[in-house]
Amino acid sequence: MRIRALILFILLFALHIFPSMAQNHFSFMSDFTKAGQAAPAGCITKVTYFMKLLSKYPHPASGWTFVVVCDDTTWQHVMCKTGMADGLSEHYGETDIEHNLTLIRGVKLTHPDMGVSPDHIVAHELAHIMLRSTDEAKVDRQAFAWMAEYRDGSSKLEIMGAPR
Repeated sequence: MRIRALILFILLFALHIFPSMAQNHFSFMSDFTKAGQAAPAGCITKVTYFMKLLSKYPHPASGWTFVVVCDDTTWQHVMCKTGMADGLSEHYGETDIEHNLTLIRGVKLTHPDMGVSPDHIVAHELAHIMLRSTDEAKVDRQAFAWMAEYRDGSSKLEIMGAPR
């Protein structure tokens, strides 16, 4: 039920498509932008920053949809509509592996919480995708490994447990 509501919500409100990187699709969502309107500058900044971070880490070559939710008001609406507004934990991104869809909380890319870097948000969601896993501990280990490899200057980031 939650997944269907999320997909319906995305299809109805993600009206603006950014040029794709390979064959992935990028869009944004904001309750404050009407259909047919250009993206607000702040939203474009968040999407551009997301794409820059995405390019640092392993990501699907094609077939994935990434949606940057530009403001916290819209993020809260998405969380309510999908049944994820539990108030107990902070959500920075959500990945639906079955439907090849990732939502990113754009505000946290440009105004991160202490201890949760924009790199970690993006690497974490990409680890869900590349590992095809919902195991948060496994995904976090992979995200931290990629971040360390990138920080140490590795030119080729590897997926943990993948054959070499």
